[in-house]
Amino acid sequence: MSSEVFLYRFRLSENFAVDPRQWLDEDAQARLTTISSPKRAREFLASRYLLRRVLRDYHGLSSARILSPSDAKPTLVDADPWRFNLSHSKDTVVLALATNVEVGVDVELGEGRRHFMQIAREHFAPEEVQALLAAGDEGARLFTRFWALKEAYLKATGEGLAAKSKAIHFDLASRKILSAPYTGALEFFLDSSENLALCTLGSTGHTLQVYDFDGERRKACAPTFERFVRI
Repeated sequence: MSSEVFLYRFRLSENFAVDPRQWLDEDAQARLTTISSPKRAREFLASRYLLRRVLRDYHGLSSARILSPSDAKPTLVDADPWRFNLSHSKDTVVLALATNVEVGVDVELGEGRRHFMQIAREHFAPEEVQALLAAGDEGARLFTRFWALKEAYLKATGEGLAAKSKAIHFDLASRKILSAPYTGALEFFLDSSENLALCTLGSTGHTLQVYDFDGERRKACAPTFERFVRI
């Protein structure tokens, strides 16, 4: 069964504003009112706007509904075989959209996390920790790439970070997936310049179609992603 995989990047301008009543269903509007942080509320609204706008304008899915259960990953209703996942960092929202495969995406902009080695020892495989130690001053950058890959995988499977973060194990230098609990077809794409990772479960060999979205229209981009495959 063939699959299509799309990635949309939406960089928010300072004056981004849309009417929630036009782009959010009643459940999403209710959720928006519970978000006390203006920054997080803006990110939530921008994420749903990007999803709705892309589904409607480019994939003929204006009637698709978004189901967001509290104990599982969000899904589309009345839109089979489409799957989606969203992530945001700073003023960038990314949307992964695919047919016939589960998909997860994560973006981690910035210089990295403080105390990253402490986090790595808790969530990374021993070989990954050693790679960070050997990287010296580049350790924080490598940590963020590992983190994005793991988050993308766990978002594709619908599991929490603590569930199996050590069991999914990468070699960044060779772009190899060394181990993963998921035994089916598995593929990753990583843009190291933005620490942006996308994971698909169910098939491999995809051509990733990348677009920048400016709030009104999309523009195709030359992919700058490296492909990771299971050894």
